[in-house]
Formats: sequence, C-alpha cells, structure tokens
Amino acid sequence: MFSTKSSLVWATIITSLFVVYGSAFLGRIIFGHYYMEGGFSNLNYLILALLCLLPFLLSIFINDPISIKKKSISSAILFTTVFVPVHFTLIYENRTATGEQLIVLFAIFTLFSFIVVGIAEIVHRKRMKGDY
Repeated sequence: MFSTKSSLVWATIITSLFVVYGSAFLGRIIFGHYYMEGGFSNLNYLILALLCLLPFLLSIFINDPISIKKKSISSAILFTTVFVPVHFTLIYENRTATGEQLIVLFAIFTLFSFIVVGIAEIVHRKRMKGDY
C-alpha cells in the first residue's frame, strides 16, 4: 500500500492530525467542550499533532520503507490507545489548558511518541533476528 517514503510521510501526517483532531471532536461530542480554548481554531492542537508526529517521521527517514510498514502501524495503534484516553480525561476534568499545562502536555506526548517508536524499533529488530 505505502511503498515509498513520501507516501508513508503523508500517511503519518494524516494519521497524526486525525488522532489529535478526531479525539478533540469526539471529546466535544461526548463532553460538550474542547480541552483547549477555542476548539479547532486553537493552533495548539496543530502544534500537538506536529510534535507527536516528529518521532514517527524520524523513524521513516532512518529506516527503509519495507521494514517501516509494520512498525508504523503497530506504533500508531499503541500511540492512539494511550493518547485518546488521556485526551478524554483532560476534557472530562473540564479544565481549560493554561500555558504551563500545554508545555508539559507537549513535552510528555512528544517523549511518549519517541518511546513508542523506540519500542517498535526494538521489537522489529528482535523479530528480524529471530529472537522474538
């Protein structure tokens, strides 16, 4: 399906935007408000999506497209299963994000993205060696 790095990059960008904005949209439907003041017009959602996207892009550019396919899918699923509940919890608490909270949120999710990509890389290498 995705055989070139450029197609993987576009798929990753779309997936990242879909996860961040999709969870914000579902949070609005379920809880009646957004986590960040102003909803979709708040650029902090875009910044969050781009920061979460960076580790995945780095992994795509470092590895070859054939080995990255399965890693991308598994790490995206793992990231989504953690990101969406955390985002819903923040929305459920009915707090608006302050500047300090956003910096912490951005740092945590970016770090978490790097961890997810690293775990996917380790698992993939073990499978390639036959240890897993």
